[in-house]
Amino acid sequence: MGVKTKLSLYEINSFFDAYNFVSIKNTKEGITDTVYILKDINKKSYVLKLYENSSFKKVEEEIIILKSIRHLKCVLVIDTSKKYKKPLVLFSFEKAQVKSKFTFEHLKQISIFLRQLHNVDFDYNISGDFELKFYLENFVKSDEFLKRFEFIKTLKLEKNCLIHGDLFPDNVLFYKNSLKRVIDFSNSCIGDKQIDLTTVVLTWCYDNNRLDINKANFFLQEYDKSLTIEYIKDYLLYVCLYYATKRYINLKNGVYKDVSYKHFLNMFDNIVLI
Repeated sequence: MGVKTKLSLYEINSFFDAYNFVSIKNTKEGITDTVYILKDINKKSYVLKLYENSSFKKVEEEIIILKSIRHLKCVLVIDTSKKYKKPLVLFSFEKAQVKSKFTFEHLKQISIFLRQLHNVDFDYNISGDFELKFYLENFVKSDEFLKRFEFIKTLKLEKNCLIHGDLFPDNVLFYKNSLKRVIDFSNSCIGDKQIDLTTVVLTWCYDNNRLDINKANFFLQEYDKSLTIEYIKDYLLYVCLYYATKRYINLKNGVYKDVSYKHFLNMFDNIVLI
């Protein structure tokens, strides 16, 4: 998140006629969209998200997903606006924070959430997927990516459940060490549950640039007793290369700034040795 597009309080009020916002606060975290914290005349707080690169159709799909899983610990959609050239969505504000270090209890809580999410009966055709080969063949064509792809070129992803698709730590809010809300479902789609599981392993179970095998296996077995690091190794490599590729493309196109794709390539090389 953060602020990429500057909006004034006057402009925001013109987009949402039913509200009277009296204060606006910039956010700093995130790399993709613009997010403000708003407060209305009754001192109620909201989160305003301006989608920098998503179409109105894609955002409508995200809202459909969120409404279908509102029984889970997910962010709540309050209102939307099409009065600006880019999609605007008003979300509930939560008194919670993003964690940078995770205990076994945190991992247990996110495993419970994912079991619930992956078992949601969702009958709607959502666009989007995690097909790496398409991006490599059409947008990258670089040996530092293609040589690594050789390790996982036979891996086939399934499309058998609803996934979050971007379960980085900054998309999960905790309050007093209890999971409060999971946010940012803009990459959610019908996909392979291993995408979510490996994203958590790669971004929640790394300490001092090393994979904590104990934490990773604990998380996986809280989700499913049959899962181990060895079982999901190819998926870990796949997701490392996927995120490295997407970051490389977005950096090249000027969508991202001040982020590194090489971090995920280094993680790929370390996991190969496991």
